[in-house]
Amino acid sequence: MDVAAGKARVSEQRIRRQVKNLDRKLRGIEQEKRRVVDIYAAGHLGRESYITKNRALDVEAETTRSKRAQLLGRIALLATPKLIDASIAQFCHLARARFDQALDFESKRRFLLDYIDKITYRHDKVTLHGSVSVLGKPMSETKLEFNIERSIDRAELLRPIRQVAARPSLPTAVRRSSFQDRSTLVQRHAASAHR
Repeated sequence: MDVAAGKARVSEQRIRRQVKNLDRKLRGIEQEKRRVVDIYAAGHLGRESYITKNRALDVEAETTRSKRAQLLGRIALLATPKLIDASIAQFCHLARARFDQALDFESKRRFLLDYIDKITYRHDKVTLHGSVSVLGKPMSETKLEFNIERSIDRAELLRPIRQVAARPSLPTAVRRSSFQDRSTLVQRHAASAHR
């Protein structure tokens, strides 16, 4: 079995579970609307309260329907693996080219802001969260999310520091003379500036 196909199937199952949860939520909202109507019809709820609650339930129902439609659109995307592969390849190519051009701190920072949504660090694990836009689809429903997780090896991080610390130090006399040379230069520069 292809690994990508297995991941797509797991993603599809996860999305279908989310759709079922949203369907359950929509049924609950409809039941709540009927209950509010019944309470209003019985005269136990004022007109303004009825309108306010009904509008709030309508907004919640519309938001839930929108999320459900987005999830169903993702399932349709999972059925087109060639399109997804092409989108991922393009994203990786563009990200690599942009990263190779980032030479200073500010350009690397800008790269991270443009290509990564969030970075989390927890217990020596760094996770990059982002999304890839699918080619040829409207922007509202075509983001495929990704997470890249790596562990930090503290021994690897400390190796350069230990190598510097292990270098033999200069004799004290040499360090003192270089300090004295620098202080003499500073004094000469100060004297010439006052003239």
